[in-house]
Amino acid sequence: MKKFWKLVIVYIIWFVILFIVLNFIVYKFFYYQIEFGLPSDYNREKFSFIRHNTDYNYIKEDHLPRSPVELGNDNGNIVIFGCSYGYGYLLEHEQTFHYKLSQALNRSVYNLSCPGEAPQFAIMKIKSHDFDDILKKSDYAIFVTIGEHLYRVHSNSNGWWISNTWPRYDIKKEKDNKYLVFHKYRLAVISDSYFWRYIRKVWFSKIISRIDIEPIKNYLFDNVKLHFETILKDLQEYNPNIKMIIIVYPDDDCWNLYLDSPRWKELEDEGIIVVKVKDIIEDYGNSIYQIPNDGHPSEFAWQNITNYLVNQTTIFKN
Repeated sequence: MKKFWKLVIVYIIWFVILFIVLNFIVYKFFYYQIEFGLPSDYNREKFSFIRHNTDYNYIKEDHLPRSPVELGNDNGNIVIFGCSYGYGYLLEHEQTFHYKLSQALNRSVYNLSCPGEAPQFAIMKIKSHDFDDILKKSDYAIFVTIGEHLYRVHSNSNGWWISNTWPRYDIKKEKDNKYLVFHKYRLAVISDSYFWRYIRKVWFSKIISRIDIEPIKNYLFDNVKLHFETILKDLQEYNPNIKMIIIVYPDDDCWNLYLDSPRWKELEDEGIIVVKVKDIIEDYGNSIYQIPNDGHPSEFAWQNITNYLVNQTTIFKN
């Protein structure tokens, strides 16, 4: 019996040693390259296994939305969700999508987008009740989605804090009903270690999302679709008549399996308005639609998108 326990202790010690060594190798030579494309000698955060389980209350002081455009009239609000694209990264206040939309429609617009986020963050914000008063008076909700959201519902965006777990939702099923449940990390020191975070990021962002095989494409799209359906369902608790608009913004051709998916029609059939930037701006890849030396949407891009939305009488109705 003593020999058995000695073997168990030896195996545990070896596992711990191998686990630490493997994670240090990933941290030193691989992790920062996939996150930032940085060289292995980059001055990075210190190696650590400390992980904080992240929910909205934990990050809301750091994920600050744009200043809203509040007009003080009785026209229903518009609320915008998304990442750096919807946020208006590198743009001045008057250059942003939400400002231009507010001026064109004479409505207060609240931009709750933040850089690095994904569809699950919209769900977290709605469920937090921090924005109840805004949502109750909102007639429209816009989500600006990009190709990277296909993997961000599974794995962290670039630059996410190492010490914070990536907030995400798991799909649960009861009979024929699917719904999302906030993921609780068990033993985050292992499940969100450098090694597993790196493997998960490579798997979802570099491999599975690029495979043009129907069951895989359906699996990935089903997940994002359920996030959008959940956003609409949660919003309708505040306003049953709220309209949801998804703007599909192309960020890179490598995500075309998602961006150009014919399955967007399924969301349209559920009453969600889907606007594909590729369909309304023929030369969207032209540099005039991008911030110089960056790639995010320029003021000119948002002006064109705003003009299109406002001129479509079937979208916004006063």
